[in-house]
Amino acid sequence: MISNQSFVKYSVFDILHGMTATLEKPRRAKVLDAAQLFEQRIRDGAYRLRGIPGERKLASDLGVSYMSARKVVSQLIDQRVLRRTAGGRLVPGLAMVEKRGAQIAFVTPAFTSQTTMEIQYELARLAAARGMDLRPVTYVQPSDPIIFQAIDGDFDGLFVILPVNAPQLLLDRLARDRERIVVLWRDLSHLGIPSIVTGPSRFIGKALDHLAGLGHRQIDCFNSLPHDPVVDDRIVHWRAGLEQRGMSGILHNEPTEPFRCSVTAAYQAFKRLIATGDYASAYFCLTSELGRGAVRACYEMGLRVGTDISLCGFSEIGVSRLMVPSLTTVAEADATPFLLMGLEWITTAGKGWNRPLRLEPDDVKLFIGESTGPCPASKLGA
Repeated sequence: MISNQSFVKYSVFDILHGMTATLEKPRRAKVLDAAQLFEQRIRDGAYRLRGIPGERKLASDLGVSYMSARKVVSQLIDQRVLRRTAGGRLVPGLAMVEKRGAQIAFVTPAFTSQTTMEIQYELARLAAARGMDLRPVTYVQPSDPIIFQAIDGDFDGLFVILPVNAPQLLLDRLARDRERIVVLWRDLSHLGIPSIVTGPSRFIGKALDHLAGLGHRQIDCFNSLPHDPVVDDRIVHWRAGLEQRGMSGILHNEPTEPFRCSVTAAYQAFKRLIATGDYASAYFCLTSELGRGAVRACYEMGLRVGTDISLCGFSEIGVSRLMVPSLTTVAEADATPFLLMGLEWITTAGKGWNRPLRLEPDDVKLFIGESTGPCPASKLGA
């Protein structure tokens, strides 16, 4: 016969055991969720930039206890998702290494253009079709250490859009890893690095010829971008193009600081220009983004774009076509074949390369929009 005292003890133990089991279920579920999330991050290449964290940092990242993080790591080591090096560092295990394709980084400024986003989408598509993964890496300053971290990271190759005034140390670092580096829009071919230039500055002459055919004899150049080799090269070709055609033009140059919105800066600068009352009949804007700001300034100042004043842009054809009025633009070539060449360079480490390192089109098109028209009679003598 069980005494009342024994019965009470048994009942309390039973209750406590049930409470412990109830508490253990959510803990186990949390560890399972954390393990699944951590494994997915490893599969997605989330740690290729800075490496896989240890248990203490992992606990903070996943929002679990240190003991739970240890369980997660132990579980993934057992599943060969992770392995620990002789030095104690966590790295992808054989289960990950066997399955993964090439990992490509796309290094870009944090504040980017529509063209850059389109390039990223196309590069991701081309990479995925070849079993590769693309991971964007963004920086906010030319000196941002994340650019160097990307080069040192666990990536098989990198496509890089360089910052304005890239430091020489960065250029030297890129040159040392040239067999897995491809640069966009800057020419670093002299460093042995493939350089994709889809809109060479020499085609600015197409815009000048179009405006000259409409009777414009003075074609000014407008810029509010911070100076870099690309901006400077376009200005040089605008000047050379005018000289070759016996025409005149003034450079209106108000460079802003890096990472400022180029459209807003262009709008404000062009509005000040028009307010002087001394403006040309035609302007070549160094980018179509600048042209968009100039169009808005003209509208607010009462000028009819395409009638009172003509505006041309360069690249960013997607923006140009959708503007009102549409912006006459020197279009860039389709980037797809050049991106494919870049992927080929990375996958072969440049071995057997028989192409020039400067990857550029033989020709580009001029999109004629509504923003250009005949030179006004009042400006014919200018």
